[in-house]
Amino acid sequence: MASVDESPVKPKRVSEIYSPTRIPTHRKKDQARTIRNKKRMLAALLKNKGLIFLSCKRIGINHNTHYDWMKKDEEYNKAVVFILELQVDQIESKFLDNINEGNVQAQIFYLRTKGRNRGYIEKTEIESKNVNLNLSDTKLNEVLDALKEYGN
Repeated sequence: MASVDESPVKPKRVSEIYSPTRIPTHRKKDQARTIRNKKRMLAALLKNKGLIFLSCKRIGINHNTHYDWMKKDEEYNKAVVFILELQVDQIESKFLDNINEGNVQAQIFYLRTKGRNRGYIEKTEIESKNVNLNLSDTKLNEVLDALKEYGN
C-alpha cells in the first residue's frame, strides 16, 4: 500500500531553520562561538532524531546549556521545537501507514484518541454499594485524584 504523504521534509542545512539576527557589539568573539555551538547543536539534533542528551554529549556541551539557550534565544528555541516536531511528524506518518496496512491495534488506538468526539471512548465502570458509575477515563482520573486529595 502506498505511504501516507511522504515524511516531512528535513532541512538540508541548519541555516534553513536558524540564523540569528543580532550580535551584540560587546564580547563578539564569545557570541560568535556560542552561535557556532548552537548551530552544531541543531545539526546534532537533526542527526540524532531530536535526542537532546545524546546531541549534547556528541558536541560536548552540558544539557543545561542547551536549555539556557532555549530560554534566552527565541530563534534557537523555535528551531529546536521545529526539529522535535519533525520527529513527531515522522512517527505519525509511520503510524498512519500501520493503520492503512490493517494494524488493528493502531486503528483502535487512533479511534480512542482521535475519535473521542464520535463516541470511541473507553469507559470504566465502578460499582459501589448502591451506585453504578459509568465514567470516562478522564472523569475516572478526576474522581481518583479528588479521593487522593481527600485522603491526605
